[in-house]
Amino acid sequence: RNFLIVGEPAEAYVIDFDRARLFSGPVPPGRRARDLLRLARSARKLAAPLDAAVWAAFRCGYGAGWPLSAPLG
Repeated sequence: RNFLIVGEPAEAYVIDFDRARLFSGPVPPGRRARDLLRLARSARKLAAPLDAAVWAAFRCGYGAGWPLSAPLG
């Protein structure tokens, strides 16, 4: 509900920053992991499971900052 997916190949845009916080540096790994796990739970709850290709795109976007404690997809 908080993402807009458009185009082929798909591009994703965050459209709701309701609980967003600004950090003065990189987002702490624990926070990243919690956020990603919350996204996975929400996708399951909405019957919109994210497949391996989607998680691969998230991992690519996070780069080296992908938390190892978030084994998703």
